[in-house]
Amino acid sequence: MLFNEFYGTYYRAVAEILRKALEGPVKRAEMVRICQQHSFGDAWLNIPKALTSGAWPLMTGEGCSILESEPSAPLTLLEKRWLKAISLDPRVQLFGLDLSFAEDVEPLFYPEDFICFDCYSDGDDYADPAYRAHFRTLMQAISEGRSVRMTYASRRRRTVTDVVTPVRLEYSEKDDRFRVLCAEGSNVKVRNLSGVVECTLGDVFEGELPDPDKRESRRVVLEVRDTRNALERVSLHFTHLRKEVERAGERTFKMTLWYDASDEPEMIIRVLQYGPALKVLEPAGFRSEVKKRLEMQLELLRHRLEPDGDSQ
Repeated sequence: MLFNEFYGTYYRAVAEILRKALEGPVKRAEMVRICQQHSFGDAWLNIPKALTSGAWPLMTGEGCSILESEPSAPLTLLEKRWLKAISLDPRVQLFGLDLSFAEDVEPLFYPEDFICFDCYSDGDDYADPAYRAHFRTLMQAISEGRSVRMTYASRRRRTVTDVVTPVRLEYSEKDDRFRVLCAEGSNVKVRNLSGVVECTLGDVFEGELPDPDKRESRRVVLEVRDTRNALERVSLHFTHLRKEVERAGERTFKMTLWYDASDEPEMIIRVLQYGPALKVLEPAGFRSEVKKRLEMQLELLRHRLEPDGDSQ
């Protein structure tokens, strides 16, 4: 929203028309096509009319540009300040972008201006040189369709070395972690980038890669007790997931969520944070895991309340 008035979609549509008009006359039908491609709404009605009628004196009556060179869009001070601000984010620095042109510009905001909540505090170490090197190697492999030889340490610290083909990098805002989706045969495995110990580029992959969006999907059915606006809060929290909601009672709703199988540990934690507002109806395995975690928390609470080891 900051840049609506500075070289937005309408500006880009007009600029593309003028570029075409430098090569030769541009007909109205071509202008309409460019507007539909680069802008939205009723731009295809207003922009060609303004250019051909002379309301915007940028073209001749024959449909040629009056400019001698292609239109350019130099960065405004506001855009430079915004770019400077996001360059301070250690996650953006992973991409190795050259923003040296904004060195002497005051940032629009600073990372410390934001307070993040409802997420873990032990996210990835984005300043680690090895982490950055692995990130860029994986980015290069994905863009060039190459495999990598990866040494990976699991959560149980079991180290595995194999050859995989990375197909996508994903960021989890909840965990504050990047993870890489790797093709292994016809399957897609998810690995946390923080677990990568070593990563080197391999050959170009010649076969057909599996679709990362067609990973194993699981379903959980929840009963939502709509106290303290719980239904709205839960719906917003899981807005990125496919869901079905139906009324089960006067103040209760049945919500079905579909999620990636590899995200089940995170899903359990996210369900638990709503306390008595959510009840797991099925599947039995998900219910069992939720119950196990609640029992562990209850046991920890009991130990904390015991004075000098004597129970009360």
